[in-house]
Amino acid sequence: MQHLSLATLTQQIKTLFFGLGEVWVTAEIAEVSIKGHCYLDLVQKDEKTNAVVAKIRANLWQTTLWAIRTTTKGEVDKLLQKGNKVLLAVTPTFHEVYGVALVVHKVDINYTMGELERQRLATLERLVAAGLHEKQKKLPLPVVLQRIAVVSSAEAAGYEDFLTHLEQNPLGYAFDVSLFSSAVQGEKAAPELINRLLEIAEIGDDFDCVVLIRGGGSRLDLEVFNHEELAKTIAIMPLPVLTGIGHQKDQSVADFVSFYSLKTPTAVAEFLLQHNLQFHQEMEGAVQQIKQRIQQKLHTEQLELKTYLAHLQLVSKKNVLLEQQQIQYQRQRLRQAIQQNLWKEQNKIQQLQQTLTSLHPNQILARGYTMTLLNGKLLTAQTAMKVGDEIVSKGQDFEVKSHVVIINL
Repeated sequence: MQHLSLATLTQQIKTLFFGLGEVWVTAEIAEVSIKGHCYLDLVQKDEKTNAVVAKIRANLWQTTLWAIRTTTKGEVDKLLQKGNKVLLAVTPTFHEVYGVALVVHKVDINYTMGELERQRLATLERLVAAGLHEKQKKLPLPVVLQRIAVVSSAEAAGYEDFLTHLEQNPLGYAFDVSLFSSAVQGEKAAPELINRLLEIAEIGDDFDCVVLIRGGGSRLDLEVFNHEELAKTIAIMPLPVLTGIGHQKDQSVADFVSFYSLKTPTAVAEFLLQHNLQFHQEMEGAVQQIKQRIQQKLHTEQLELKTYLAHLQLVSKKNVLLEQQQIQYQRQRLRQAIQQNLWKEQNKIQQLQQTLTSLHPNQILARGYTMTLLNGKLLTAQTAMKVGDEIVSKGQDFEVKSHVVIINL
């Protein structure tokens, strides 16, 4: 039986690969490792089942990588991320020990950017179909935003700009800012951002709103904010989410589903200040209105009080006059009553005087009567007499004296 050694077979296979020219291929990056050289695992997936239908290794040697970095201003490192679809100029090679691999010569950044844009638009369509694009907009925004949950990298310049703008505001407003630190770029960014948002959702009553900021960067730097699961998490947050990611042109998916999106972290800080200023001005306006109404009410009450006092004075004078008239009338009545009583009493006195005069012994004697006295006292039936007592009988013009001689019992 004829046979070949493995080395001979691999040599023949290698000969088949020798002279193959450069070819452009599209693929998805399944794994990537950059350690001087860049090592890639490229795959192709079925569009319906998402199953891997092809897989191969690719090598981007260090010298080539440096050249591409120079021409792309470093953007190639952001593009060579797990999950990105790429268009590469490659040469198929075969090594007796390491097998088949592709050597990468060129990377078409425009293809990947276009692919990312297609994915962004597709994600937006799915979110709209699910009704998630309006959930945040329907949340009520507190009239004062003071307790702020910030999701950002602690080292990000945008976060520092955000804090500085809040702390040095000329209005003197105070804010309670809590940082939920997360990566905002790279493979770990999306799951970390999602976890931080979920942490905030669990203690939502402690905050008035959520601020998601990054602070600028290239299109690829900000690609994480087009992540579909991150967008869904933002959409279902129980608190309003304000974004200040740093896009200068395109709107990220996170911006699309948020309550309100602004260009930069500083713009978000200014939004918070202006929102609170609006409430402050409304309160000042309300206070002024209350003052005006109080002043108007006081003025009206003062006028009514003056009118009441004038009326009271008029009524008082009238009542005093009536009372004076009543007193005068009562005085006259009292005087008349006293005079009548005096007249009556005087009449009585006169009658008594007349009666006394008519009953005076002299008057009786003048009518022919006499008065008999015993021992100087009026003689009556009860007067005790004895023989020898002197009895004097007096008339008007005469007086007769006699003595008791006999007493008949």
